[in-house]
Amino acid sequence: MIRKQLLLAISIGFWGSIVSLILILSFYNQPSINDDYCFGWIGRDFGIFKGAYLYYTNWSGRYSANVIMHLLPLTFSSNYKLFFIGPWILILFGLGNTLYFFKNAFRFSFNSFELWGLSFLFQGVCFYLIPAEGLFETIFWFPASIYFISFQFFLLFLNLHLFTSNFTGKNLIETILIFVLIGSSEFTLLIFSALFFLFSLNRLFLKKINLNYLIQTTVWLISLGIALFAPGNFTRSGTLEKNWVNIFLKTNQYFLDLLVHICSQPLFWMWIAFVILFSYSYELPLKKLNKREILLFSLFFFGGFWLSLFALSTGLGENYIPNRNFSLLTWYLLFLGTFIGFYAKSFVPFPFQISKFNIFWIAILFICFIPFSKTFKTFYREWKYDKLKNYALENQQRFENLRLSQANIVGLKPIKNKETLFFAQELSSDSTHLWCKCVANYYHKKAVYLKKETH
Repeated sequence: MIRKQLLLAISIGFWGSIVSLILILSFYNQPSINDDYCFGWIGRDFGIFKGAYLYYTNWSGRYSANVIMHLLPLTFSSNYKLFFIGPWILILFGLGNTLYFFKNAFRFSFNSFELWGLSFLFQGVCFYLIPAEGLFETIFWFPASIYFISFQFFLLFLNLHLFTSNFTGKNLIETILIFVLIGSSEFTLLIFSALFFLFSLNRLFLKKINLNYLIQTTVWLISLGIALFAPGNFTRSGTLEKNWVNIFLKTNQYFLDLLVHICSQPLFWMWIAFVILFSYSYELPLKKLNKREILLFSLFFFGGFWLSLFALSTGLGENYIPNRNFSLLTWYLLFLGTFIGFYAKSFVPFPFQISKFNIFWIAILFICFIPFSKTFKTFYREWKYDKLKNYALENQQRFENLRLSQANIVGLKPIKNKETLFFAQELSSDSTHLWCKCVANYYHKKAVYLKKETH
């Protein structure tokens, strides 16, 4: 019992060290000049679903992402203080979803020390494994939170599909998740579709074709059509890379960059070691998969993963891996490593007996890792030196002045407190710039622009 309590205490300490900073800083969270005012203006004036449809027809086929991005606080209120809600909801949703995943996978009870310890550690590793910029974008920047949400929905689907017993509404929830996941991002679309295709082939091979199988496969195919043939995708097609050799080389470079990133992280290998030792130390009633099934799962996963990078290499408006995408793809690699690690016992016999106490020595290393984490240091400095606080107060004041101004054409002073992770981009001095037009429309002004900086 003492060892189990120790594991839980270590896990909470590791998870809490970064989450406490996230939650404290969330009270100074701000809307970003990038996109937020556009989504807020359109969502407020045209409605959430009409706004999502406009983005679908004019920019992107990510239909479920378009809906979620129009749900940001600016749609409902100009009060910036409401932006603290996003990080809190994401943290709670992620932890709850992780608890539910491990509970069903290993048949833990909700009062199990192992369940809570494992869940706290996994979510902590998810946050510490990505750069501070990626953590900021996926947790604090509302439009990019869809990447964190889509990863959680991915885990939820696999949980229901692989580990959860039948219950009323299970098939309906799975079907809804299929539709939502396909429309969340190009990366999730391709990775999830590769695995869903594998599941479908397995059903055909086992001759388990039923009405639910036909419905889910039909929804999957229709969702792919809706996402891939969206009018907005053709609007972006003019910016795409046309040289197939360049696309292929860039895809492999992205793939290598991600593998090097995650494989060079000591935290990743600490977690994998912990997972393997955990699986050997406890009799875990994980669904039995043989070597062939695990190999096929891994191959199809990597196939979808590579295709997602291929899609990114064509352009999609970017010539690099944006922080939010980098974070999502890192989480998918972390999931695959975790999945294989928990099944290690079923196909690789360990040469010696493992004591349960061994895993606690690994767990203690997680606490020792915290002071060396660049992500932790960055968020700690944001809090200690009031970087975000000073930026938030200045930014709130200038937009409050804009809201109260009686003028139709308003010039805003440049932000002085820019030395913060949370400062993404400044307004343009050109009032016809997209961000300026969105801000002006949101505050019912004829024009808004950035004043020239005076010294």
